[in-house]
Amino acid sequence: MATYYELYMQCPVCISRGNNNIPMSSWVHNLDGGIIEVGDDANYRCKLCGLTLHISYWAYGCPNHSDDNEEVVYKDAIRPHHDKQFGFIAQLGIAARLSDQYSAQWLRNFVYNMSDW
Repeated sequence: MATYYELYMQCPVCISRGNNNIPMSSWVHNLDGGIIEVGDDANYRCKLCGLTLHISYWAYGCPNHSDDNEEVVYKDAIRPHHDKQFGFIAQLGIAARLSDQYSAQWLRNFVYNMSDW
């Protein structure tokens, strides 16, 4: 069974664009406002509706780079030229931040489960 923690981080799109001065915050599901959790099974899960999908299927939106016409900036925005390795590295960075608070085993499980991407 996977171990999940609340996703609390800076926006990976902003970070990839060099904007490192944004605060960390809890992430919410754009469909229902539920808190997003990240699991060592490399899935995000909405605490409200229970939607659970591999990280590679999720998108990112944030008030720093999304506007009224574009509520969500899709995952390709953190992958210049659709470079999947960059997307993987961005997600690994998220996991590494969480692992500082939690266990190295959690991070190893996360990396293993990201390998299918």
